[in-house]
Amino acid sequence: MHIGSIYSRIPAECEIDIKKQKRDSRLRSIKEVAFDVALGCGIATAMNYTILPHYIETIQTGEPLGMLTISFWYVAASFIRKYVIRRWFVNMKNRRKKKVKPKDPSTITLKPNELQRSLLKAWEKYTRTKRLNTTKVAKKP
Repeated sequence: MHIGSIYSRIPAECEIDIKKQKRDSRLRSIKEVAFDVALGCGIATAMNYTILPHYIETIQTGEPLGMLTISFWYVAASFIRKYVIRRWFVNMKNRRKKKVKPKDPSTITLKPNELQRSLLKAWEKYTRTKRLNTTKVAKKP
């Protein structure tokens, strides 16, 4: 029996959890975008007060190279901001996943239920067959 085939018999209760995870993911995305936009607005306002006074003559004359320099500052700030926020949210998500998803069915700490028992039985059968398949002795001619 292939270990992946036990997942085809997962009860309907587990499908509800998957749907909740999708809604949770959308909510997390909304939180990330809202936080990013609010922080970006604050950073852009602070940059307006610090960077633009140095470029007053450039803005008045409309030099293309000077305008590109101003754009560079804003693009660099947004790139760094977005990267840091994205990594922060991914790390928060991974921390939650590690608590919920065990690597081996025998390490599940939930109360035993039908799904867990079937997963453990399948895991034991899988490990037994793996052990038998790897210890075969070659026949002598």
